[in-house]
Amino acid sequence: DTLVNFDFERSTPAGFRCHVFGAPIPPGHLIEVAEGLLVVDEAMCFVQAGSWMSEPEQLEYGYEICARYHLNHLSTGDYIEMGQRYTVADLIAYCNENRSRQGAIRAAAVLRHVHDGARSPMETATAIMVVAKRSQGGLGYAKIELNHRVDVPNEFKYLAKAGYFEIDVYAPASGTGVEYNGSDHLDKQRSASDAERMTVLSALGFRMIVLTGTQFAHQLQLHRAMNAIALAMGLKCDRSEVFQKRQNDLREFVIRHWDGGL
Repeated sequence: DTLVNFDFERSTPAGFRCHVFGAPIPPGHLIEVAEGLLVVDEAMCFVQAGSWMSEPEQLEYGYEICARYHLNHLSTGDYIEMGQRYTVADLIAYCNENRSRQGAIRAAAVLRHVHDGARSPMETATAIMVVAKRSQGGLGYAKIELNHRVDVPNEFKYLAKAGYFEIDVYAPASGTGVEYNGSDHLDKQRSASDAERMTVLSALGFRMIVLTGTQFAHQLQLHRAMNAIALAMGLKCDRSEVFQKRQNDLREFVIRHWDGGL
């Protein structure tokens, strides 16, 4: 994919797809990877993607850009934990500065459902199942936080070794927390820590729901789990066949690169 300033610069050599920015490309958003070879940064890529990506794809892309992990696209399902590169606020600022650019309006709308700091692809998948529009199979509930920190009060410190916990997906209005437990949670020591976490959070009044890889792998199991999340958040449970089809399509989308072991 190549980017040019204006339409008259467009060319279509074999193997290339040309995109038009429509103005001088901001130098602050260019990264030199080799002499004479520049790539645009992810903020520009995100806005450009608004002109050709589907909304679920761009929603996932937004979470990945603002995540605390980096995907290894050479190895399906592999990812590396790292510091957050961009924030949702960074992307919103770029959209506001470039409202006339192709894709900017759609990109800004998608960002209303994106949240900072996802720590894994499956945490992103869990968030998407909650925030995506009902018409796309999600619960349509965007007022969440990722990795909400809960400090353990002194009076509960005898219940757990950890001094604080982080809730993967948290809905403040209802006090509902959603945790994704992958295969690493099957370790005996990790499962003991998980049990302590749930005990303390429940004692503090949080309504906790756990999702697993097995549920993501099976339509009806995930549907029942999402119904439980909706109920806890005070949302209507849509059990119609039409919605279940949309929800399953979204489920298949978020795990399309999954190797089943995350």
